Amino acid sequence: MEWFCHDSELGQDRKWWSIDPQTGEPFSGGGAVPCLGESPIEEVEMAADAIDTAFGASQFWSDDEVRRLLLERVVPARIRHESDAVEPLELVDGLWQGVDICYERALHRLPTPAERHWLFSRAFAALRQGRL
Repeated sequence: MEWFCHDSELGQDRKWWSIDPQTGEPFSGGGAVPCLGESPIEEVEMAADAIDTAFGASQFWSDDEVRRLLLERVVPARIRHESDAVEPLELVDGLWQGVDICYERALHRLPTPAERHWLFSRAFAALRQGRL
């Protein structure tokens, strides 16, 4: 199922859609199913791009380093100085805060664990493919 929610910050309607919680694929069923939208996906992609631009994460970080940064806020060991660790943590915090804001603005709630999982998957894939 697809619908549009008005994004007052952008001044335009943004598409949202229901997803299958197991696959993350669009889902046509009704009821209380997880959903994704253009705005949170853009938030995730912008943050992944910023992390990659600043730190070369797509080229130099392992899958585990990317996963731990995005989910656990653990900075890769190769970032040796505490002062250097501030920026990636700020970018990760900004990613999840931006996602929360998108869901609150559009759906008046925070994202569910399933929604967070699929948004993490998009950020992870973007950083692993280095396509941003």
